[in-house]
Amino acid sequence: MAPPKLSLFLLACALAALCPGCRKEEPIKAYQAPKEPAHVHHERLEWKVPGQWIEWPGDEQTYAGFTLEEADPPLEMTISALPRNSPSAADVQANVNRWQRQLGLPASSPEEVNQLATKVVVDERPLFIVDLLGPPGDQQKRILGAMVVEGDRVWFFKATGPTQRLAQHKQEFNDFILSLKFNGPKDRLPQRETKNDLSWIAPAGWENGGDKPLRALTFFAGDPNDPAEVMVTPLGGTKFGDLLTNINRWRAQVGLPPVAKADDQPTERIQLAGHPAAYFDFTGPGTPQRPNQRLLLVMTALDNDVWFFKMIGPKDTVAAEKSNFDTFLKSVQFVAEK
Repeated sequence: MAPPKLSLFLLACALAALCPGCRKEEPIKAYQAPKEPAHVHHERLEWKVPGQWIEWPGDEQTYAGFTLEEADPPLEMTISALPRNSPSAADVQANVNRWQRQLGLPASSPEEVNQLATKVVVDERPLFIVDLLGPPGDQQKRILGAMVVEGDRVWFFKATGPTQRLAQHKQEFNDFILSLKFNGPKDRLPQRETKNDLSWIAPAGWENGGDKPLRALTFFAGDPNDPAEVMVTPLGGTKFGDLLTNINRWRAQVGLPPVAKADDQPTERIQLAGHPAAYFDFTGPGTPQRPNQRLLLVMTALDNDVWFFKMIGPKDTVAAEKSNFDTFLKSVQFVAEK
């Protein structure tokens, strides 16, 4: 019997003789299956990681981060969040202006921001995407940014880098944004809040505008890209002036001509926190800077003060938010009288 190694050698030779075409080795071909984006689940967000992006853990300032290119310096995209009731957190214009300042650009007007911010719906939520170019030159910078209000938070997605390098990742950035899924509550349950002499319940979707001079409260309501402003202001009775002068001032704010007598302005009598109040509704052409304006205003006297509750903004926005404004008025309480 032939040794085992010799038998294997003879068998190989026999097979080669039976298959002449097999004597020449065929080159090995390698095939790479298309890479599926990684689906990542976090506490409040889910997403698909595009291409060769490398994810890294967040820290105190970022929820998560990604390296788009590892070249020196690397290109990175970060996710961060702010509480929804933080001043201007959900204000599209304020955030676009902030990113513009980071690029050394002047702030844009509301009308310009409307053109810069692309509104898309992602997982049933309106989301705004911007592509901002810094001043031209060899060192021109670019920001790809996005923001979305989700439950009690506002999420921010931002990549900054040289214009041409970042341009190569714009589609990946857009794909990432469109892949988002939100696991938090779709709506906040309105909660009663108290500040100094006032207690109220702000409707879901209203953004806290923060502290402002002479005002007790400020909110922004409606479309974040073109909101109505809600303001609550107490004034000492001696600072109010006469009713006709104030009516004509309010009419002028929406582009209406003055009236000769206070009675010429239609007024509804209502109750506000148990006090008699006057409800005014002014709709006018607006001004060249702010056309088609509507103003809702309620005033009531309390001790030595006159309180004003006012909503002003685009007439379509005010019309859509009027029921929320009326609900807000019904929730108002004066703390000392509770």
